[in-house]
Amino acid sequence: IEQLAQVLRDDSQDWTPLVPLERGEPGQRPLFLVHPGGGNVLAYSELARRLGPSLPVYGLQSRGLDGRPVAESIEEMATLYIDAIRTVQPHGPYQLGGWSLGGVIAYEMARRLREAGEAVDLLALIDAHVHGLTKPTQEATHLDSEARARLAFAHATATAFGQELSASDEALAQGDDVMLGHLLQEGLRARILDAQSGPAQLRALFNVFRANLFAHEKYVPQPYDGTALLLSASEAAADVPRHRGWEPLVRGGLEVHDVPGGHHALMQDPHLGSVVERLREVLARASGTAPRQSTGS
Repeated sequence: IEQLAQVLRDDSQDWTPLVPLERGEPGQRPLFLVHPGGGNVLAYSELARRLGPSLPVYGLQSRGLDGRPVAESIEEMATLYIDAIRTVQPHGPYQLGGWSLGGVIAYEMARRLREAGEAVDLLALIDAHVHGLTKPTQEATHLDSEARARLAFAHATATAFGQELSASDEALAQGDDVMLGHLLQEGLRARILDAQSGPAQLRALFNVFRANLFAHEKYVPQPYDGTALLLSASEAAADVPRHRGWEPLVRGGLEVHDVPGGHHALMQDPHLGSVVERLREVLARASGTAPRQSTGS
């Protein structure tokens, strides 16, 4: 306990985005899962457990969750995360994936690795989408980018707290301090935050969320000459294409499977089971232990 306490107090340790989620067995090629828009990899805990225990699974978390400067672009994140995965796997073939924004970042990582001459056996896009597929709502068009980021963060965080926001969207959009103050009260009410560390935690989370949101909005993906698997949430708006914008970009072939549920529910039961099943199939195929199956589902 004393040694653990010393580690927790030691701020001199080098930070890494790499988070071991499942240790796996020696000699097995790992699966690297990139964080969604919130920046942390806790959403992958159950997914990693079910894909294990023999498969090593690592999460890649956002820089800035602990107050460090955030990464400002998808390209910067991809460079940072490639350097990190090479510390445990210097060369390919690589297995990459990510849910939501994580899939977008994994796509850029795979593209860069292929350009560097490395093999990528698996690129799994879990309901990840190219930015700009849908038009913003009429309400959103009247807000500047900062206000939209505040509202998106407020609603996502309140949902995670299991709380209903007591403030109006107009009040939340007014400024960072107002929005974070309302969320602090919601977090205290849910007994998830405490009054002392809560404000700093919320501000760090918001800084990461906002940076990731803006990075996605300005990212222009270039074509990828490899193959990719897309798990497409079945409960999506009618104007959102099943291929989520990747079909013209993935030049080596895009394999699309529908999975039940909405975008935000895919990492939770009962919908997680279908995601695990599809990933097991392609992981087995990549390792040569299962026959290749037909495209589509």
